[in-house]
Amino acid sequence: WYYSSTNTLIDGGKHNHDNFIISKLMFSTSPQQVANLSRLAVETYVDSNYSVVANTIFNTKENPKKLLNALQNLDYKLPKKTRDVYLYMPFRMMRIFPTVGVFGNLDLTTGKKERNIKFHQTHVVNQSGANLIFENGIIYDMNSGVLKLGKQIIKVYKFDVVEYRSNGKSIGETQLKYIDGEYCIVYMKSYNSFVIMDRETYHSAFVQMFMLEKYDKNLFELVVSSPYSKIYKIKR
Repeated sequence: WYYSSTNTLIDGGKHNHDNFIISKLMFSTSPQQVANLSRLAVETYVDSNYSVVANTIFNTKENPKKLLNALQNLDYKLPKKTRDVYLYMPFRMMRIFPTVGVFGNLDLTTGKKERNIKFHQTHVVNQSGANLIFENGIIYDMNSGVLKLGKQIIKVYKFDVVEYRSNGKSIGETQLKYIDGEYCIVYMKSYNSFVIMDRETYHSAFVQMFMLEKYDKNLFELVVSSPYSKIYKIKR
């Protein structure tokens, strides 16, 4: 970042309360909120002489949820744009994605966890008929479209297969299993890896934009695409 004359909110050697903001961005199910919060956070960071952003934008008596909800609106009034803002989504984040979620999965008024995040990256270790047996003990029945977690039988909402091509682009196919399914599965063919997750996490920015390369072209521009990372430019 030093040699490219850019700034980061957080990176491998910089962690503070802004972990909350990055976590919210990666787990948000609202593309509009992702674009608005990205712009607000960066412009606030610069305007506050590079202070911790979370301490600035949430340092009021107003309920933090009110601001986060307002950021989902198209007509949210943003600070003046002074620079380009990018979202960097690396493949290596996958192995720590549940940990990333911990920082933003908080009700700031109570400090309590908001929900139970399920995100398991795994591999097939055996196959018995239509049953895929994963290394973490989870079994997926391809015929019935259900997951077996111990004695639990859980319906799958969507099963995606995504493959990355040599040109950096990805192609994908989605199968709807059960409209009332609780879990989703993404088979990342190029890595021979499966990710099993809850339905809300499936709709998160990181899963949709990095894993599936699905994004709102009115809000984001894909500027770098490879099996190792994706970088999106914020258009707001």
